[in-house]
Amino acid sequence: WPSGGIGRTTGRALHLLGLEGGWTPAELRQAFRKHGKRLHPDASPEHVDAFKALSAAYHYLFSK
Repeated sequence: WPSGGIGRTTGRALHLLGLEGGWTPAELRQAFRKHGKRLHPDASPEHVDAFKALSAAYHYLFSK
């Protein structure tokens, strides 16, 4: 996951997942599943990099 300051990284992760501040863990999981189904490499091989970024954003926010 690219560095660039905690606020900037958090903002990018939220943007990738379609979330705003004040999210709950349940909302985070729901957003990941929603976007993950669409971007999963098995469903759309051309979106491998997008899925990797989405996954990294999820794991980054989940660890906060």
